[in-house]
Parts: sequence; structure tokens; C-alpha cells
Amino acid sequence: KQRNNVIEPFHLDMLTPLKATAPVVIVAVSFVARRCVCFAFSPSHLGRRILSLLSSSADDRSGPSKDIITPLVPRVSLEEFLAAPVYDQPTLIRDIVSSDQVEAIAEELFARLGDTEVQMQRKIRSNISGGDDITEIYDVTLLQAAEYMMESYHDDSFFAFCEGLLGEKSDVGDSNALSSRLSKIREAPFLGENWFDYFPPLIRPTDAVILAGEGSSSTLHRDPFEWTGTSFCLEGSKIWRFIIPSTNDGAGGAGEMDDALESYRLDSIAWTTTDTNSEGMVSDEKKKDSLILSRGWQSDLHLYKRRAEDVLSALELSGLEEDNVEAYMTEVEAMGADTSLLVPDERISDFLHNHHFNVSTAIQQTGDLLIIPAYYWHQTYAPVPSIAIASQRCGAVVDGVSVVQHILESLSKTNISSAGSPLEEIQVSEMLRKSSYEEGDGKKVVDALVQYLLSIISRLATY
Repeated sequence: KQRNNVIEPFHLDMLTPLKATAPVVIVAVSFVARRCVCFAFSPSHLGRRILSLLSSSADDRSGPSKDIITPLVPRVSLEEFLAAPVYDQPTLIRDIVSSDQVEAIAEELFARLGDTEVQMQRKIRSNISGGDDITEIYDVTLLQAAEYMMESYHDDSFFAFCEGLLGEKSDVGDSNALSSRLSKIREAPFLGENWFDYFPPLIRPTDAVILAGEGSSSTLHRDPFEWTGTSFCLEGSKIWRFIIPSTNDGAGGAGEMDDALESYRLDSIAWTTTDTNSEGMVSDEKKKDSLILSRGWQSDLHLYKRRAEDVLSALELSGLEEDNVEAYMTEVEAMGADTSLLVPDERISDFLHNHHFNVSTAIQQTGDLLIIPAYYWHQTYAPVPSIAIASQRCGAVVDGVSVVQHILESLSKTNISSAGSPLEEIQVSEMLRKSSYEEGDGKKVVDALVQYLLSIISRLATY
């Protein structure tokens, strides 16, 4: 477990007194089995709030009020999206596959990988003004993590971000077939090749299985590689808040926000010239020999710092959904859109208001695919337990230049980039210096990139 950045020994039996672990069965993967259906009530006053402001234009640069977030991210069918595709704004594609297919994928995921060990985060929020939250990390199986998500709530929440699972083998076979099916789903809204398919496995970004219990949230961040991300929701609902980048900022509109959000960079993917440890990670003492290819942005500020007392619990929301789906959606939309219900860090609110930045809200439902463009700072919140698959892609027109430049910029920040280093001696090919790319360029660009990396590694051997 981790308390104030101090790592203490952890044993699985420590988990038992914290939350009683019930036996886990595959059918429990569909969280519906755990929902209470005894609620039968009308929408609360939260759901009856006037939400007309939610339809405000995303291009309105007047800045949001300190109480309302505008607008809602559009939620369209796949056919509607393909008729007029937009890749530079967040978009929800509803019911991208049938509910039966979604359920089958969730069941297969846990059948194949349920016994795989993952790391689960428990966050205990401080109820003291200015106090520090406590974060604890546990090693559990994927199935155990799913069960813990059912015991989560805002002030004591569980969250699991599990990378690399979909490429693993299990007792019931290889999950690559499942990964391939998921790839076809997430690629449905996109035209053309995904350059990451050409990346060597060692440096290829991997999908992540994300389990979120009620009240849990991701970090506030923007993605590494400056790629286009996707999220496919297999169960539950997720609230997303996006900070809309300025159109007059050179870094895709995010540079001013990077500073204002007190962001810092995190190394994401490295091509190491030395051996990795058993988890495939590069130790600190070996990072000097690594080529850092990607560095994300993260902030310790929060878009969901506090939660109003009259916000419905996951149990109440689940009961409402059974009784009245429309009322359920209204409630969750209000939670995401009204910042008096899920209250951001005061410093974020002041910055957004004073600098005329807007925030948009997406309410992702089971079966929805969310498109997440580069440069958008974002953070998720779980009003109810959820399961999702996070992926990423690099297309020629939308992402090619930004991804290549991101890799070159990340390399320039590594420990090998000092004066007289191999980076100064090796010329970057014209293919990597282009200001635009076309469909069909992907294999040539990635081959040029790999050759550049191999040249650096070869030069390092004699450096």
C-alpha cells in the first residue's frame, strides 16, 4: 500500500478486513446482477434542474459560469457519425454494437482473464480542508477487482487501470482473438490505417481494461503521443469532463492549460537498450540508457474534488435506471454538467472562468464508444460501477504529424540528448520532418522512425 509516497509491504490477506470479499462468479461481471430493483421513485430535484444551458455551443468562448458546465458532448449513431465525421472534438457513438455483443465480450473478458493478477487502487478522500487523500495499492485478480468495485463509494473508492491484459494468454486460451474483435469495434468510426499497428510490439501502445467503482476517478491528464484515444464501455456509466483547448495556442491549444493546471510530464513508453525487470519496466538506474518515446501530461488538481450530499448513490441510480431509464440519464447528466454537484478544485474553476476556457461533459453508457482527440485535458468520474476498454490510434491525416513530432520531442528530453550525444550526430530523415501525411504513408513513416531509433541505439553502443 502507498501512503504519502511511502511504499509499505503488502499481503493479500490485508485486504480482507477492509472490505469483505464475496465469492466471485462470471455472471457477476454484469453488474446488473448486483443492482437493487426495489426503488420506484420520481427523479429528484437534481434531475429536474433546468438543463437548457447544456445545449450551448462549444464554440462560445465567453467561459463557463462557476456552477454549470456546457455543453454536452454529442451522442450519435455510427451511421450519423460516418456521414459527417469529426475527429477534433470529443464524440460519443452510441450502441456501436448490440447489447448482446457487449455482454458476450464482457463475459469472455472475465472468463479468459479473470484470474490474472492486476493492481487495484483504493483512494480514501480526506474530509479535512487541505488534508491529503490516502492512496493504497493492492495486488488482486481481475475478478476480485470487479467485486471490489461494487463496494466503492465517493469517499472510499476503488479503481483499476490494467494495461497489457488483452495480449496475455490464460488457462482458457489466447486473448488475442478478443483483442482483435475489440480492435474492429473501435476502428469502425475511422477511415484508413492505424499506424500503431506497424509499431514493434516492444513500443506499441497497448489497450487497457479499466474498472471503476462508484466515486472513483481517473487522474486529470492529457494523453501521451498526442494520439486519438477511444473508450468502449462494456458496463455501467462514466462521466467525462473535457477542457476545450484554445484555438490560438500553438500546442494544439493546450499549452496555456498545461501551465495553469500545474502539470508535470510522465514517461509513458521507452525503448530501452538494457534489460527490463520482470514487469517489463525500466529501473531508475537504467533510464539513462533508455529512449523515451512518449511523455504524457498529468495534474494533481481535480475536476471532481467534492460531491454534493444530495447526489444519488450508485444503488439509488441503479434502481432508478430499472424504473425509468430517461430519468436515470437526466440524473447522470445533471451530475456531470452541474459543477455544484460534482465540484472541481477551486483553482481550476477560477482559471477556466477567468481565461474563458470552456468544459464539455460526456455521459458514456454501456455500448458507447467515445472518441477522445489529442490536446484535450480530461478526467472521468464513476457515478455507478463500470468496465471499459481504453485504446488509441494514429491516423495519417489526424494524428500523423503530432505523433511523430511528439516522439522526436520526447527523445530530445532524454538523458542521451546532451551536447555531443548521438542525437546530434544522427540526421532525422525527411520522412519524419513532413508537415502532413497521406493515407498509405504509415508503414514508410514507422520504418523510418524505427531505423532512426536503431541508429541511436547502435551509436549508443560505442558512445
